[in-house]
Amino acid sequence: REIARRQRHLLPPSISPEGELVKRLVGPVSIPDGFDLCRELIEAVRGERLDLTPNADSGWYDYQLHALVPLIAPDRALESARLELSPSYRCYLEEVVRGIIALSRETHVKQLEIPVVGAGLPEPGIVLEIAPQLSVEPFPSYFRGRAASYRFIREELTKIFGAPALREIHRLTPTGSAARDLSTELAEMEELFDGAAACSEDELGMGLSQAAGADPELGELARSGRARLRAWRRDIEDDPDLGVDARMMVPVFYDLERQQIKVWVFLGWSERPLDIAYARAPRASILDDAGHPRTDVHVEFKGTRRRVPYPVMAEVYVTRLLDRSELRAHCDRWQSAEAILSHLE
Repeated sequence: REIARRQRHLLPPSISPEGELVKRLVGPVSIPDGFDLCRELIEAVRGERLDLTPNADSGWYDYQLHALVPLIAPDRALESARLELSPSYRCYLEEVVRGIIALSRETHVKQLEIPVVGAGLPEPGIVLEIAPQLSVEPFPSYFRGRAASYRFIREELTKIFGAPALREIHRLTPTGSAARDLSTELAEMEELFDGAAACSEDELGMGLSQAAGADPELGELARSGRARLRAWRRDIEDDPDLGVDARMMVPVFYDLERQQIKVWVFLGWSERPLDIAYARAPRASILDDAGHPRTDVHVEFKGTRRRVPYPVMAEVYVTRLLDRSELRAHCDRWQSAEAILSHLE
């Protein structure tokens, strides 16, 4: 409000790429924590969503920013064929760009517009807060791929053993044979991942039309998959596989020069915070029963934070492979990931 009150001009202020970008990205909605306009500007130029090429109305400031494009997107520069840039040098270039942008703006700040963006005080009336809801990871193509992998192994085993025999086979677990037969388990896993894909597509706004096209069979798969996912979530505490200690070490190659084995070590699960927010605020219309806009309802799009589990895995050299029991005892002894890895032989 102070900035808005102090901006007085005899002539209209000059617009700037960053000013127009922040108005487009944020506008009147709340600015999320951690929002970095300079970073957004750099990414927009790299992604060719923002063109800094001067036009007939451009001034010196525009030309100064345009000169930075080769540093922002060096792979598009004419000299790129003769350069191979390391990641650290690319990071260095980005820091240089950020500094030059700030210094350039400072020399023109008296004439540049200072946009006023972000949510102000809500209008009187009803405030409707809407936050994105993600119940699964937002990658339906991954879930489709996992479903396809279970479908593949089920079909191959059916070819080898036959459907009746597959219904008689039970998977072996650390505590004995699984309760359900292998055919049923594989079909359920396929259906579960199809359900996760359908759920993810729903939450991303892809919908059945994009996900399954006009194929009624795929539509039915999505519906049955959603039901399977809901049932699994409801009974998740009873899933015996989720309580299994999966810590293990698996070799991936032997290094002749070092005379050591490169292994992948799975150390278990941890948690980390995950912030979920709308990159662009959706358009929302609140209508009354007659279909007229409600002027007494103010919509605010919020972000949300969750704690999500993630697997802890490391790739290290060892001279001795540990089986599951040995690795678990080693982990229980040393506790932290750093100590566990540093004390491997």
